[in-house]
Amino acid sequence: LISLGALPLLLSKDFKTPQPRFSWPRLKRADDADKARSYIAFGVMQLTNETFWPLFIFLALRSVLDVGLVFTLTSLLIIVALIWFGRRVDARPRQSLIAGVWLHAPSWIARIFFLSPLGFFLSNTYGQLSYQLMDTAFEKVVYSEAKASHDVANYFLFRQIFIGIGRFLVCGLVFLTGSLELAFVFTGI
Repeated sequence: LISLGALPLLLSKDFKTPQPRFSWPRLKRADDADKARSYIAFGVMQLTNETFWPLFIFLALRSVLDVGLVFTLTSLLIIVALIWFGRRVDARPRQSLIAGVWLHAPSWIARIFFLSPLGFFLSNTYGQLSYQLMDTAFEKVVYSEAKASHDVANYFLFRQIFIGIGRFLVCGLVFLTGSLELAFVFTGI
């Protein structure tokens, strides 16, 4: 099967794409300091949401089935909500981004206080709904600006460098303090 899957590649015509040129001055001109701070914040939030939050739920509940149930039910609700979010974001991306940020930030501090399976479900559902609104709008704005930029490769490289810095900051905070709760407060701020 693997050999058959590669057969279309052997029969297709090869072509070269131009390699983007990387240089520090071009990278610095790809975007500005305000965007760099927003990418750092996005990296902090992304790692906390995708790694530390599920770990926190598991450590609190001590049951893989309960964690799976919380995330499965939340995911079903998110799928339905994304259809509505997509239409709203297409109409007003910047307003949706601002609304998502203001709705999502307090959810990180509130999550610390919901320590039952039902509490985790409710806080996770609210947090994921507000996160998806913010993330969908953020990605729409980022890709629109990248499309308008003259150097798309350096634009995304600039973005990924600062997202990585944000991830490094929150990992360092958790490593130095040993507190997932402090990471949630840091993410909320």
